[in-house]
Amino acid sequence: MSEQTPTPEIHSPQPTEVGMGEWHKSTEGSRVLETKGLGPCIGIAVYDPATKTGHMTHIANPLRDKETITAMLDSARRQGGDVSQFRVWVRGGQPHPADNDVFSMSGLYRQAVHDNLASAGFTEGQADIQFDDAPMESRSTHLRLDTELGTFEATSPNSHLISTIGQEALSSSGLPSTKAPGQLA
Repeated sequence: MSEQTPTPEIHSPQPTEVGMGEWHKSTEGSRVLETKGLGPCIGIAVYDPATKTGHMTHIANPLRDKETITAMLDSARRQGGDVSQFRVWVRGGQPHPADNDVFSMSGLYRQAVHDNLASAGFTEGQADIQFDDAPMESRSTHLRLDTELGTFEATSPNSHLISTIGQEALSSSGLPSTKAPGQLA
């Protein structure tokens, strides 16, 4: 019998799930943050390429959940890196059922996110904000931030859109994916 060399196991990092109304930061034991089910909810991810740390939140109402956003952004700034080098992604925010020609609840929510990021010292150049203008219930967006690899992914299962930072991604239809602005680190 010939002796076989065991094949090394490849472990996919177990993600930390970020639920609605929560925020989490990456740790040595869990370098991947993930949230699912963004429709009208909004997901915000912050990445520091110098320390390879990340933060993520999943919020339903940025007006009501301002403390959650502020706590997450404050924690990200306290990590010790150069805040001007941080990357920020915002996804979700499908139109609210109460929106009409006179009043836009989703517009208020989106402005609240912009205001929170600005008051925390983040600039427009740092933020990749792509709100979803598709009708509600047409799709749900999932976010994944891998701080070890320096990748951010936003996938929308119903439309097969993939947005990966640092790689050119294609949708299942073969069309170019949404914005892919380059490697994080």
